[in-house]
Amino acid sequence: MKKRVRSICLTVLLAVTLCLPNAFAQDYTQLNLPEGAIARLGKGTIKDIKYSPDGKMIAVAGSLGIWLYDAENNYQEVALLTGHKDDVNSIAFSPDGNTLASGSGDATIGLWDANTGQHIRKLSGHTRQVNGVVFSPDGTTLASGSGDSYYDNTVDNTVRLWDVNTGRHKATLEHPFYVGGLAYSPNGDILVSITRDGLYLWDAHTSIHIKTFSSSGWDSVRSVMYSPDSQTIVSVGDGLDLWDADTGNHIKTLDYTGYAGATYSPDGRTIAGTNYWSETVRFWKAHTGERLHTVAKRKPGEPSITYSPDGQTLACSEGQGVRLWHIDMVEHKEVARLTGHTDSVNSVAFSPDGQTLASGSSDETVRLWNVNKRTHVRTFKHGTSVSSIAFSPDGDMLAGAAEAYSIKLWNVNRGSLSYNLEAFTSFYSVAFSPDGRLLACGGNTILPIVWDVNRRKFIYIPELDVTSFLAPYVSSIAFSPDGNTLASGSDDKTVRLWNVHTGQRIYTLTGHTNDVKSVAFSPDGNILASSSDDDTIRLWNTKTGRHIRTLTGHTDWVNSVAFSPDGSTLASGSDDATVRLWNVHTGSHIVTFEGHTDWVNSVAFSPDGNTIASGSDDATVRLWNVEAFTYKEAALITGHSDYIDSNSVSFSPDGTTLASGSSDDTIRLWDTTTYDPLKTFTSDELSLRSLAFSPDGTTLASIGGNWYTWYLVLLWNVHTGRYIKLTGHTDDVNSIAFSPDGTTLASGSWDNTIRLWDVNTGVHLRTLVGHTSSVNSVAFSPDGNTIASGSWDDTIRLWNTNTGEHIQTLTETTGIVAFSSDGQMLASTGGRTIRLWGATTGTHLRILHTGHTGSVNSIVFSPDSRIIASGGSWSDPTIRLLNPTTGEHIQTLTGHTSGVESVAFSPDGTTLASCSNDGTVLLWEINTSPTTPTQLPEDVNADGIVNIIDLTLVASNFGETGENVADVNEDGVVNIIDLTLVAAAFGNIAASPALWSVNPDNMPSSATVEKWLQQARQLNRTGPDFQRGMLVLENLLKALTPKETVLLPNYPNPFNPETWIPYQLAAPADVTLTIYTAAGKIVRRLTLGQKPIGLYQNKSRAAYWDGKNEVGESVASGLYFYTLTAGEFTATRKMLIRK
Repeated sequence: MKKRVRSICLTVLLAVTLCLPNAFAQDYTQLNLPEGAIARLGKGTIKDIKYSPDGKMIAVAGSLGIWLYDAENNYQEVALLTGHKDDVNSIAFSPDGNTLASGSGDATIGLWDANTGQHIRKLSGHTRQVNGVVFSPDGTTLASGSGDSYYDNTVDNTVRLWDVNTGRHKATLEHPFYVGGLAYSPNGDILVSITRDGLYLWDAHTSIHIKTFSSSGWDSVRSVMYSPDSQTIVSVGDGLDLWDADTGNHIKTLDYTGYAGATYSPDGRTIAGTNYWSETVRFWKAHTGERLHTVAKRKPGEPSITYSPDGQTLACSEGQGVRLWHIDMVEHKEVARLTGHTDSVNSVAFSPDGQTLASGSSDETVRLWNVNKRTHVRTFKHGTSVSSIAFSPDGDMLAGAAEAYSIKLWNVNRGSLSYNLEAFTSFYSVAFSPDGRLLACGGNTILPIVWDVNRRKFIYIPELDVTSFLAPYVSSIAFSPDGNTLASGSDDKTVRLWNVHTGQRIYTLTGHTNDVKSVAFSPDGNILASSSDDDTIRLWNTKTGRHIRTLTGHTDWVNSVAFSPDGSTLASGSDDATVRLWNVHTGSHIVTFEGHTDWVNSVAFSPDGNTIASGSDDATVRLWNVEAFTYKEAALITGHSDYIDSNSVSFSPDGTTLASGSSDDTIRLWDTTTYDPLKTFTSDELSLRSLAFSPDGTTLASIGGNWYTWYLVLLWNVHTGRYIKLTGHTDDVNSIAFSPDGTTLASGSWDNTIRLWDVNTGVHLRTLVGHTSSVNSVAFSPDGNTIASGSWDDTIRLWNTNTGEHIQTLTETTGIVAFSSDGQMLASTGGRTIRLWGATTGTHLRILHTGHTGSVNSIVFSPDSRIIASGGSWSDPTIRLLNPTTGEHIQTLTGHTSGVESVAFSPDGTTLASCSNDGTVLLWEINTSPTTPTQLPEDVNADGIVNIIDLTLVASNFGETGENVADVNEDGVVNIIDLTLVAAAFGNIAASPALWSVNPDNMPSSATVEKWLQQARQLNRTGPDFQRGMLVLENLLKALTPKETVLLPNYPNPFNPETWIPYQLAAPADVTLTIYTAAGKIVRRLTLGQKPIGLYQNKSRAAYWDGKNEVGESVASGLYFYTLTAGEFTATRKMLIRK
């Protein structure tokens, strides 16, 4: 296919994001295009950015040249300066702004007229790449630094000084190693250069070496700069360090987590640095070293950072673009701290009027705080770790759930205990119904518990029949605001949307690469956010099912997401101990709230949207102000003394109070205005978690228990701190939810049931039975008529709230969906395949084997419905074209280097656009007339495709004689010749076979394929079909032979009691798997013995752990680590047992 040239400039803005212009240069869209592509939308890498001294122009250096932008005219492109024969590594404006210098990998320096873009002269003399250029403050001298690497001391490791007006070489400053960075002191007296062995200071006037600042850590230093007052030198590398410019003494390390660039603000008060690993920009006070804030996730790459001369704008390179921020929009600091708890805070909740904040803690207390005054009001003693708290809708009662078999309800106003609901199990969460009549409790029980608050009794409902079957579990569930759509997140890495009324699956959303932990609808219902253990958040269009964007920046599991009330902002909490805010409309990272020192389990917006509460394993609850463009930490709540579990912080309905529940056995209430502690609720011997306010804010519900059991639900009177204990579940309660009218509470449990409770009386209404595994999530529809429950049995069940009748079971496990243009077919993805359905009948039509070796990320029909295109994941970033009618593979488009997130046809069907995580969009010319294939004898199972299934069928019939479909060449016997002919018929070219088209349990081992090859080689056949079959078998062997030894995530995770631990071996090895507690104590060592090269991923080959220690005892719930040792290879991952 011939390439056609098309010039397209792609602009993406966050505040401002610069795209590269095509002025004064050849069209970059045609450079190095992959076969079949007609254009690339992308501009190459960026190495350096600089503002002109007057701030009117910004220069961007990179792999294509130097781009000049007008900073006063919406950053319009002025020119592209070309001439260097390699990447431009460094640029610098002269002090008067008239000259621009550039240092390149071609070992030359270019001088340019910054006003006209004309090339003035080339400075030659270096023999290796030029890494840095800098003008002296008076503009008469240019310094350039050179060298190839830190470890090469045999090449041009020099600094050269040049006369700017004449281009004359003035001096050479020799260094023993590569020169990585240069800086003049602001007064122009000192030139500092950085190498592997330290900082070199030179007299700028005489070129005499003055002194060297030596340090053992200079290997990692990338650049250096002076403070505006010449008193301090900053070195930028693995650490961001401050040095006394006169003495060389180390002053302070601002951070040590890896930096690629840093800059002083013009007033010298602030230092901004680009963190290499977290891909963030961080700010410090220059004089004290105090961390101010972290903002704006940037894209990967070697970033450069600079302030505008007026200090109002910060520019940072990010891969293939430049991102700009207005500096005055961000401020972060802790303004209040609520102290009193002595162990972790597990749950927080606001009272309905917002005046009181409750916090429950592992210190066995619930504390109430005055939100406005930021003062502690009272403490309720629970007696054991408090796991969850919830206010009643009227705010009079606070419920606290604990680990040790009880739920307590306190009268918030009187500060007294109203009820103590005792049970035989632990509780994780509690929630009031909107009318406050019922309290739902979730924990380690077979049946959920509902307590009638007014009548002080449980509600009983007969059990229903069990009809489900065992499969992966649903971990999170949410209704759309209109109540018509149900979203569910699962450990199979998918999110599914369902029609609540019909039970029909609308879409399956695929893209996550690990368990989905949380789902949330935007207030208008148009966007769904999902967070995952793959460290990402994904946004989805709920009307079309299409992936909108992926939010990346967290460095560990993302446990919780929440939309702001206006839907413009998304908050996320992660195991990386941070809370992040995101712009929902652009996908840009707004700010990172740092302060927690352990996992962030839960995040929630206050009803007015001005405050975010976060609960953490570090025993604190923190409040953050969210106002316009100012993001700052508003409060640090540190009363709890133990961890805060998931769903253990809750705002009261009016947003004035926040409640937090903790494993320290307390619930604490906090004033959301003043951040003062209001009250502390305690329940005897119970930890509390998963708390929820009733709709009227008078009652707080929480799950109660201990480390081993969470069977109880506690209802707390927010005003008095008294609680009621709801009992009935026979295993841990995982989830609780109030009905919209507040009269009913639903709870889901490890006992496989859902219980409904009368909130006012605490009476158990009924038990919903049908799930065959743990019920992990329950939710009411907005009209309250339907309850949805998600389970580890890989089903979602819909129930009639009023009758308890089972309405529908949703069991389909496919992924992304797309309608054909004529509306007759519906396509859905499932792993590496595409399923086609009758759009009106729901009849399954056929399975399309895509040929992808990884999961399918995206699909789209052509306008005439004759082609379906699929985009692959990171492991197979190709686009495949298929005939949806016949399943024929039409073409494979190769060019992306990372996962293909989206594919789209032009209206006329002649062009396909593909968007990838590699930062590019590729346009492809499409032939819209696919051919219909003929039936092949090699298609042994007659499924329309020749693949590995046919190979295994032939192999299973080896030696059979007579008429047999596996006798491909019809010579009367099934043997290796038939197998080789089948291999030769794979696809249209000799390529790796379709491994995706067979159940992994039936996949041949590499040893089996090697045996086939040995048999085939003994035949000494030379025909083209036979040789092609040999080639496919060889490629199959390669596909089954891992390139590297890898330890993979266990499944399921969390689990109880057993799990499988997959791995792959690139070389034979003695394999041992060692399981540790979080404290490092060995629990179990699995000696797997000598294993050959291969994939050990399915249940028949992966390592199996039954959840027991060396003496056969079942281990407790909690976090564990497992280490694979295979020869000299070792790797460690974490897993979670939840009982």
